[in-house]
Formats: sequence, C-alpha cells, structure tokens
Amino acid sequence: MTDEYIEPTPQGRRNLAGLSMVGVVAALLCRFWLQPTLFRYIQSLPVCDQLPWWRGLLSSILASLLIVAFLCSWHALKLLRCGQSPLPGTWVFRRTRIQRGVAARRRAFLLFFLSALAILAVWYGWQNLSATAIFHPTGRCASRKTT
Repeated sequence: MTDEYIEPTPQGRRNLAGLSMVGVVAALLCRFWLQPTLFRYIQSLPVCDQLPWWRGLLSSILASLLIVAFLCSWHALKLLRCGQSPLPGTWVFRRTRIQRGVAARRRAFLLFFLSALAILAVWYGWQNLSATAIFHPTGRCASRKTT
C-alpha cells in the first residue's frame, strides 16, 4: 500500500504563519505589558483587597485547563470519526504523511488521556488552593475592622 500525504498549500502556510505571529505577539504583550501592569496594580492594594484578585487569577488558570481538556476531547472525537490523522483540510507547513487505523485511534486515545489529566489537575489544584488563606472570605481578614 502506498503512503498518502497532505500537501501544503501557499494559503495554508500563510494562515499558519499569521496565526503563529498573532500568538507570539499576544504572548509577548501579556508577558511584558499586561502581567507586570496587573501585578503592580494588585500589589498596590491593601492585603484584604488583593485576595479577590488572586482568587480570580488562580481560578482563571484552572479554568483554562478545563478549556484545554475540552479542546483535546473535541479533537479526539473528530479523529475517531474521521479515522485519520491529520484531519482532512489541516494546514501544514510541509508534506505530512496521513496515518489511519490504529495510529489515528492511538492518537485520539492519547488526547482523551491528556484531557483526563487536565481535569484531574484542575480538581487537584482546586482542592489544594481552596484550603489556602487566599480563598478565605475577605470578611475574616485581620486588617478589616468590623462594625
């Protein structure tokens, strides 16, 4: 049996290059502008007012892992339905061999496993973080005066 390949197209290469550049620019903006600005703002607040911000940041990190788990599961289902990897119409930079059968199913089950690990990491992280002082109600903060 002869091997089948997905051939790169100029439009697909441009799309991948553009998507990569957008990702790099977004990551650099977050790392060198948004993150320092946000952390400076949070640290300028009194300790009791910092707690909701830290809770929100930690919760958003855990939520992003849930999004990763959803996307991995969705892609795995598409692989199982289609029966080949990479999927038809995938953008590629270079000529890529199509894998069918056991190899495609193995990749799908690996993605399901990674989804389960991401969900487990969210559960484990939530169990450990919810017991820390950051997740205590702000009304119990020592610097707040009760009236």
